[in-house]
Order: sequence, then structure tokens, then C-alpha cells
Amino acid sequence: MSQLVTFIAYEQHIEKSIKEESPISIGMHPNTETASRILASNEMFSFLLDILPLDSGEAEDEEAGGGGGGTASIVNEKIEFIRERIPADKSPDYPGRQFELSKIGIDRKESKPFQNCFIQEFERINKLCETVTMTLTLLKMAQEGKASFTDEIETAMSCLI
Repeated sequence: MSQLVTFIAYEQHIEKSIKEESPISIGMHPNTETASRILASNEMFSFLLDILPLDSGEAEDEEAGGGGGGTASIVNEKIEFIRERIPADKSPDYPGRQFELSKIGIDRKESKPFQNCFIQEFERINKLCETVTMTLTLLKMAQEGKASFTDEIETAMSCLI
């Protein structure tokens, strides 16, 4: 019976005193946390590089005599290109969100400046992806006649051309 009480006491102590999972809490070197943050940052930057178009293809179209399918087909191709790289279904509550900040394991109230900056960058990327996803959804709906063309949608369309 005493082992059970001891185990419960340990469990309560861990739940109360260890607020975040970090390498230090399990006896590893503090630089291990930095290494894990670098891996997450590399994932974020490789995501950014993946959503950038490789080239616009305009020079090839001009040399081949134009040919394309007009503005609508160019816009649709670019919408599909971006949607392939920013899946909207990763987080059903926030379409377009790519990174789950809750999995990073940093308590905002007790975080240090480096950790604040780290979280802010991920929040900005998530917000950018959410905005892009929502704008492309509205643009697609406007092309299908399900929404009206607003100035914002026309601006987005002109940016894609």
C-alpha cells in the first residue's frame, strides 16, 4: 500500500511542478532544447520554400506563341499549386493552419524572449496560411459565381496573374 501512495505522490508532484516538457526536466543538456527548436524552425522554413513558385513560366508561354487558356485558367492553376502546398484540412477549426503551437510545449506566461520570438514566428506563419487559404477559397467561390467579386478578391486575382 505504501508503494501506491508514493507513486501517487510522485505523480502529483510531476503534474504540479513540471509545467512543460523540456530536455532539462528529464536530465538532458539545455542545448537539446535549442536543437529541437532549430528542427522546428527548419521545418517551418522548408514549408515556406515549398509554397514558393519555382518560376512563373511566362517566358516559355511567350516563346511558344502564348497558347495558355486565358486569365481564368492561369488563376486556377496557381490556386491549385498553392492549395497543394497549404492543405486546408490539417486543422478543421482553422483552415490553412500548418503548425500546432500546443505541441511545441512552451508556456507563454513563463517563456523567455527567444521562446516568445519562436512562438510569434509560428503564429505569423499560421496566420499567413489561414489568410491565403481563406482568400483562395473566396476567389474560387467568386469564379464559380457563389460569391461576389470584391476589391480584395480582385486584388488577389491580379496578384496571381
